[in-house]
Amino acid sequence: MPTTRLDLFYGIADHLGELIIVTATDDASDNRTFKSATEFTVQDQALAGRGAWYVSSGSPDSANNVETARRVQAVNSSTNTLTVDADWPSPAKAGDVLALVNWHGYSVRIDEIHRKINTLIERVSDEMAAPVTGSEATFDALSPTIAYPEAWDWVLGCQWQDRLGVWHPVYVKDLEFQPWDRTVQIMNVPRRKLSGYPVRLIGAINLPPLERDSDETVAPKAWLCLQAAAELKREGALRQGNTPTHLTIANMMLADAQALRDSTLRQYRIEGGFRWSTRR
Repeated sequence: MPTTRLDLFYGIADHLGELIIVTATDDASDNRTFKSATEFTVQDQALAGRGAWYVSSGSPDSANNVETARRVQAVNSSTNTLTVDADWPSPAKAGDVLALVNWHGYSVRIDEIHRKINTLIERVSDEMAAPVTGSEATFDALSPTIAYPEAWDWVLGCQWQDRLGVWHPVYVKDLEFQPWDRTVQIMNVPRRKLSGYPVRLIGAINLPPLERDSDETVAPKAWLCLQAAAELKREGALRQGNTPTHLTIANMMLADAQALRDSTLRQYRIEGGFRWSTRR
């Protein structure tokens, strides 16, 4: 199931134990304040220094604030207001939503979370790309090639369908990859026996980076959030120097993420499959 960048952001921040989501209850009087009668009852300055990511707007008048990052400068519990370090394009409106994350010590910045999401997507963009199915065609032994779309980055398998509608793999020893023509040729015994049967190719397209909060990826959410949080926590600990406790926690999280990655990869394996790059 596809996951948005915003959902990944929330998941990573949750793993780091640093996510606070606040909703404006009143319109702001200027471009630097955010009012919430329910959220800003904490001790003054308790949230100062946090990063503030503008998640959504409750009014078209503040829509141009969405997906902007600021830093919390002050909180005033008597007026229920939060003040940021730089103007938003428009005053905040009731119903607008902010996500607050720590921005000091062992913590990470908002842009670091976004970069880490894309780094991990790129790292697994080939092996975790969800398989896509090519068009079915009736196989002809006199013309034994099957074309794959130009958009494919990988050819993962070839299948034929029996009279009952069940698909079976054609194994790699009976196939010839012809990237110059963007085709796969069926050879040997299957070439003689599959004539008249439906055949198709299985491929994959590398996962693209996410640029907006609404952009989606099929990279597994559970693994990506845990892996990103573990790497960010480890990087933050190393920046701080002598931090054995934080490094230990980060390494435990990395071990859990690796185990999750190994189990997740099984769903991307195809019986009788292979992996040929179309970009070579």
